[in-house]
Amino acid sequence: VAQSVFYHLYNQVSYMSLNEISPLTFSIGNTMKRVSVIVSSIIIFHTAIRPINAVGAAVAILGTFLYSQEARFYANALATVLFVLYCKMHA
Repeated sequence: VAQSVFYHLYNQVSYMSLNEISPLTFSIGNTMKRVSVIVSSIIIFHTAIRPINAVGAAVAILGTFLYSQEARFYANALATVLFVLYCKMHA
């Protein structure tokens, strides 16, 4: 019963999150959640992993990092362009 309640709450929070962030950001967060669950199980339960599994986790983490860096860059660039346009229009 508790598992069903927690799954329902997870779905509710997911829908509420999608109202606040983009679907791509939500997907990236969901991927990172899965990676953290896998890493936690390896650490806590001493689960054996194959090298290909480690490579997959590393690719997911690296991809998320690169996406966040790129998103931050484009957000700053867009803010700069909008500021310049605003200044030119009100000069």
